[in-house]
Amino acid sequence: MIIFLYGQDTFRSLEKLKEMKQKFFSEVDPSGLNLLELDGATLTMDDFHGSVSAVSFLARRRMVVVRNVMTKNTSKTLYSDLIEFLDKPHDDDAIIVFWEGKPHGNNPLFKRLKKEKYAQEFSLLTQRQLASWILGRVAFLRATIDSSAVTLLAEYVGNDLFALENEINKLVGYAHGQTITTHHVDIMVHAQFDTLIFHFTDALCSGNARKAYKLLADQLESGAHELYVLTMLSRQFRIMLLLKAYARDTRQNKTPIQIAKELQLHPYVVQKSLLQIQGFTQEALQALYGTLQNMDEDIKTGKASARVLFDLFLAKIFATPSCRLGVFSATPS
Repeated sequence: MIIFLYGQDTFRSLEKLKEMKQKFFSEVDPSGLNLLELDGATLTMDDFHGSVSAVSFLARRRMVVVRNVMTKNTSKTLYSDLIEFLDKPHDDDAIIVFWEGKPHGNNPLFKRLKKEKYAQEFSLLTQRQLASWILGRVAFLRATIDSSAVTLLAEYVGNDLFALENEINKLVGYAHGQTITTHHVDIMVHAQFDTLIFHFTDALCSGNARKAYKLLADQLESGAHELYVLTMLSRQFRIMLLLKAYARDTRQNKTPIQIAKELQLHPYVVQKSLLQIQGFTQEALQALYGTLQNMDEDIKTGKASARVLFDLFLAKIFATPSCRLGVFSATPS
């Protein structure tokens, strides 16, 4: 059996994968000895063949999960070899799951796997679907939320279900049995977003390594999900890149309120971010945002520990002589 899970919404696809693995444990192999997970980045055809053809140990089937072979593996022959394997009859005793984020549409293996009977795409949710997802998540936690709060929460956090899950958990705890309102969202989501993001970017801008490390450590030690923290940072640097483009185009000459309306952002976020972009070059913002995007993928796919990646991210910044006002703006001496 071949199963293909893919799409931009990695939260739901990873939940689906987790659900399938749990079902395998409960119905087929409680020991877990017949579940193999392969890193697609380093996968060879010999590794693949050895895993799918191995004899099941005290179970009727085995499961092989291959992650990110299309987005990470650079082998010139692996894709054609895997397609050849898929086109031939193979052992139904093996459940083979290919998991990907968003592979390139022209990838030949991607085109082939999309034809499989059990291929499932996880696209980003529409606004209506996102609202339903929030309501469902809140209900699952035996809590309630009013419609205005749902809209505001979606506006603040966006279509990142990792971050939304973390925020919903905080809101349910804070409301303590009461219906979650816009007041709760403003206090718990908007205010905390400001505290971490703006203070953290200020610390980067001023070269204050101790403060930057402490802000991240405090958030993580307080129970905030690593992906939630990473999402907030990525969102802020994306906003700053957009605002940097506005600032460079002097013909626009728009007020923070006008920019906020165009970009569908909170006016306070725009006003504060416009001040902060003065401390960063365009190249610095692009470099930092790119690093954060890579970290996001590595954490979600289990390639590296989130704590380690955060430490490396900050070490990379503050170990560079050019990390003063305008990160990476000067040539290291």
